Amino acid sequence: MMTNNNLKKLLLDAKRISDHQEEISTLKGENFNVFSILKMESKENETHSAFLGELLNPKGSHGFGSLFLKLFLDNLVVDNSIDISTAKLTLEKSIGLRNDVSLSGGRIDLFIEDHIGNTLCIENKIYASDQDAQIARYCKYNRGKNKVLYLTLNGEEPSEKSCLDYQLDEDFFLISYKNDIIAWLELCQKEAIHQPILRETIYQYIILIKKLNNQLSNHQMEQEIKSLIASNYKEASFISGHLEEVELEYTEIFVAEIIRQLQEELNDDFYIERKKKLDEVWSGFWIKNRNWHRELNVSFEGDKIITWGKTKYGVHLRKEKFEREKANRAIEFLNFYDQMFSYNDQWLIWKEILDFTTVELRSRLFEKPKRLSLVNEMVEKLKDLAIRLEKPFTELSKTEVK
Repeated sequence: MMTNNNLKKLLLDAKRISDHQEEISTLKGENFNVFSILKMESKENETHSAFLGELLNPKGSHGFGSLFLKLFLDNLVVDNSIDISTAKLTLEKSIGLRNDVSLSGGRIDLFIEDHIGNTLCIENKIYASDQDAQIARYCKYNRGKNKVLYLTLNGEEPSEKSCLDYQLDEDFFLISYKNDIIAWLELCQKEAIHQPILRETIYQYIILIKKLNNQLSNHQMEQEIKSLIASNYKEASFISGHLEEVELEYTEIFVAEIIRQLQEELNDDFYIERKKKLDEVWSGFWIKNRNWHRELNVSFEGDKIITWGKTKYGVHLRKEKFEREKANRAIEFLNFYDQMFSYNDQWLIWKEILDFTTVELRSRLFEKPKRLSLVNEMVEKLKDLAIRLEKPFTELSKTEVK
């Protein structure tokens, strides 16, 4: 019979095992990771594609020529046809304007080609969702001399909207960070045994991948956890069934605290509107101003669901709703693009502010001091942006019909 005491004991035992693993990780130095410190863990292009690309590049700064590329092709690519001696690598290779009807164009994360036109396309997915016809477009490119790899954390398949009628293990192939990339990196690390900086940097990256995949537990810990679950299966299942509900509830508390603090610290011309429930995609809130055009706002929004995904902030301004050139001119003196803000068709400016894809960051929601520290971080960034935009957006709005 399941009781509160059973549940409490299970959680306490699991915490004991987790705390012990944390102690081991600290002693092994695994908690110090330069990628994590610089908040680069889940940046697909800036971190993962860039690092893998540097190792795969025969002209990379590692100084090993085409050796790392050879290890990759020999161990991860089925029926490799790339000529190692003439291979070159390009990051974010453009293959023309995207056209989902003709299945052409796009930008390939990692692109390898040789002198006789053989190509290898690697689509790198950490957390981003698939584009429409993305894998289909890459499969159709350079047909007959091209191979397409779909790289994810755990070897997931692309969505149907991405691959369309193209077939797994015929037209494209799956590889994973969890198994394939780690195995390849370990081979590279062995080759770099006498190059301590390179060797340890590769090791740091391996630790990062294991962290993203929750692989840092040792064998003893895994066995203890499995034994604990097996002997308390009903209790473990009950807890598991309520985990997402609790995560969502505390994310709601977190967002409400951000909004409450913003309302206290911004002047009376500012007000905040919630957008969607937090269990829906693109949920979040807008900071608006009574002197701004109705389409102008500072937005805090999840790429997917805030609780388990990435969140960005900036000015959410669709081209069809407001003349973008005027808005750009109004704020160009603030030099946002020099401050690592990006832009696209939906956003005038945007920057990633939060990444709840990691257990480590989500765990901060449940300890009030840590949660409030995170709230303060969010408030400072959002408040700073709203205040900087107040005057130029007010001036801009005088020229627009509300």
